[in-house]
Order: sequence, then structure tokens, then C-alpha cells
Amino acid sequence: MRQARFYYVFVILLVVVAGCTANTDPAELSQDRMEVIDVAFAISDELIPNTPHELAIHVTQGDENVTDATDIQFEIWQGHDREQGELIEASHVEDGIYLVEYEFPEDGIYFVQAHVTARGLHVMPTERLIVGDVSEEELESLEEDSGQSETGGGAHH
Repeated sequence: MRQARFYYVFVILLVVVAGCTANTDPAELSQDRMEVIDVAFAISDELIPNTPHELAIHVTQGDENVTDATDIQFEIWQGHDREQGELIEASHVEDGIYLVEYEFPEDGIYFVQAHVTARGLHVMPTERLIVGDVSEEELESLEEDSGQSETGGGAHH
């Protein structure tokens, strides 16, 4: 009798412990496996004003090319004038490469920010571009100003 009772308690404890450690919630399982979206800019180092240029990004998640992004836009502005910037819808070309064609109106320092929404994630990396001839003073001025205004916020949302 005593052995049967011990066996019965042992089986109940085993079931309880196994039930507490099993993670069968699909939402939690997929969240554990979710990787960040990575965006790599592919833009020429030699940008000339009043000439069409291809601005491209390569979007990946882990080792996989992201070909199913729901929204990709490039925001382009010059220097400190972000309010006057343009937002341009990108096209998927192939293998996770998204592209816009853009003509910079004049020499200067520009910024391009890729707004990428894919697989339930949103990232917004920014790249600084030098178009045509830019003086050292312009570069130093912009670097000083951007150093003071950066808050350390990330690009992932």
C-alpha cells in the first residue's frame, strides 16, 4: 500500500513538472526565433549633382534575403534641412535589393534614411552622403552639430 501511494505521488509530481517546463505557445516560440532586420546601404562614393544615381539597400534577416518587405521608402534631405526632404518609394529589384533613382540638385552633404518595414519589424538606418565638392568647413560644421544633437536612440522600433 505504501509503495503504491509513493508511486502515485511520484507520477503526479512528474506530470506537474513536465507541464510547467513545456513551452507550447506558438507566439512565444516564434518570438524566440525572431532575428532583427539588417539593412546595408549600397551607394556610390562618387556622387555628382544633376546626375541620376541609383541608391540601393540590401535587406536581410539572418542569412536570408528579405524579398517580402511590406514598405520601403528612402527619405533624402540636405544638411540640416530635413523638413524639406523627399520621401521616395523603393522598388524590389532582386534578392533583397531595394532601389530608388535620385538626382541630387546641388553639391552638399545629404542624408538618406531607409524606412524598412518587413516581417513585423521596422528599422530606419541613416547614411551620410557627400555630393560633388564639399568644403572641410562644411563637413566639420555638420559633424559638430550632429554630435550635439544625437541622443543615442537606435534605429530599430
